[in-house]
Amino acid sequence: MRRDGAGYLVHVWGPAVDLHLPGKLEARLPRDRPEIRGWISDLYRVWQRSLVTWQDLQAWTPGSVFQYPLADQADLSGTELAGPVERMFDDLARAGHQLFEHLFDHDGGLREIGDVLAAALYEGGQVIGAIDEDLVVPWSMLYVPQQWNEPLPAGAVDRTAFVGYRNLVEHRFDFGPAVGTGIPLDGQLDAGVYFDARLDEQREQPPRAARTVVQPVIEELTKYGTVHPATSARDIELRLRTDGADDQLIYFCCHCTEADDDRRLTLHVGDRDVISSGDVDSWLRRRRLRNLPLVLVNSCRGGETDHQVGGYLSRVLLERGAGCMIGPTIIIPVRYASRFATELLPHLIETREPVGESMRQLISRHIDQLHNPLGLSYALYNGIDSHFCERSERVADPVAAG
Repeated sequence: MRRDGAGYLVHVWGPAVDLHLPGKLEARLPRDRPEIRGWISDLYRVWQRSLVTWQDLQAWTPGSVFQYPLADQADLSGTELAGPVERMFDDLARAGHQLFEHLFDHDGGLREIGDVLAAALYEGGQVIGAIDEDLVVPWSMLYVPQQWNEPLPAGAVDRTAFVGYRNLVEHRFDFGPAVGTGIPLDGQLDAGVYFDARLDEQREQPPRAARTVVQPVIEELTKYGTVHPATSARDIELRLRTDGADDQLIYFCCHCTEADDDRRLTLHVGDRDVISSGDVDSWLRRRRLRNLPLVLVNSCRGGETDHQVGGYLSRVLLERGAGCMIGPTIIIPVRYASRFATELLPHLIETREPVGESMRQLISRHIDQLHNPLGLSYALYNGIDSHFCERSERVADPVAAG
């Protein structure tokens, strides 16, 4: 999508499109940026209300282990949650379908593009490279049934119709010179793990289930090399200004909030220990990230980026050398965040498979087995083919190099 006056030009092309209608398709979406961002915010609010903060107030008691039943555990497959989970999927499907309608249910060629996209996406197996100039649409969270332009029937959600279930989605930006897809390990992994130590504290009030969020990730990564933990802004700065710029994996896990003055997201690694995107930009200004590392910002809305807010953390990390960045675009429950990281990262290191396909398999498996759709909220930037390898195996990215 490319800005065009008061609206946006939508371009769609590729082999899957040619099967249905040969040639590059182009149409104009006659809506401005604030209105489209409002549609996206509506989608995020449904995920927040129907999943993250949903409560069964009739079933909750002061001694309840799970205050937020759909967020306080990663596995939602229990029979006691069957009803709430079905309702949740219905809400998310309707919100995802509504956003797709907002984008393509217009005259002037957009409905034709919607028809072609719906057919290709429902067939599955597509590799979607979303090139967005100043507006990032969470394509994985959209719900696109075969008959996308008809009302959704009540209680008949096809969970495989979420775009990110069947298809690989990558957001690409032009942030500089060509990069490679290989992340060189040179025998072992060096991982910078930057986190808020309070996430693993045992909380007694209010009564909630005991949790460990970061330690399981550290234990898994230690099997493959050296983990360099840091739990204060000062220690993170020292690490990134020195050897941390050479790490092949960077993992943030902390609270993330929006600044009051300019909407930029800031990371919190303590009560008053805050890291801004400007801090990270300064720390990496001279050394940059040298090994095209995989960066997972496993924090609430850590995967958001905004071209009109130049200091977004995700954008800074990409500009300073990250070969691939992953992060959720919504407020993410800590237990699911931990489960996502402890399953994805070891798999990538051990199998050396590409990030994009590994993420898609994890997302679909969590929907099928855990009945949990939160993986769809994780956005992948600039690294669908990124994979761990030996330095001698590293090859240029033909898309970036072309």
